[in-house]
Amino acid sequence: MGKFIFPYLLFLFLLGCQSHNTQDQAPPIQSLEEAIAKFNAAFAEADVEKLSAMITDDYRHTNGHQASIDRQAWLQYLKKRKAALASGALQVSRYELVDPVITKYDASAMLTGIIEMEGVQDSLPFSQKIRITNLWVIDDGKWKRAAFQDAKIPSETVEPLTDENTEETD
Repeated sequence: MGKFIFPYLLFLFLLGCQSHNTQDQAPPIQSLEEAIAKFNAAFAEADVEKLSAMITDDYRHTNGHQASIDRQAWLQYLKKRKAALASGALQVSRYELVDPVITKYDASAMLTGIIEMEGVQDSLPFSQKIRITNLWVIDDGKWKRAAFQDAKIPSETVEPLTDENTEETD
């Protein structure tokens, strides 16, 4: 009987030594899609509290027309945006992610797509499209946005290069 106890105790010890860290195990892609939808809805309303919980501590935000900013600077921007929404200086009638493409890695994912926005700012209507790239990571077992990059899409865009609209040159 004693000879069976040692292997059993060794088995229990080794089992206990296994990593049970679920922080790095990525939740299913569906939960990322849900996180993205919640994030965009919170951004449309400038919900600083929700957005603060959905970005990493070392978050970077880069708009094509300005220098990259950190988490604190972006949260300050959101507070100004919230005030503009509350006062009516900014009215957003549409904020939609279109053509999303998610590339998933172990505990991270890249999102590319287009954000289409419409509304009124300072009594002037606007309609804008931006091409975005986001980095999403697993942080404390949840999907959080770690980085954002955008570029405005001009109202008259250039067609992508295809065999039909390119000529071969020698």
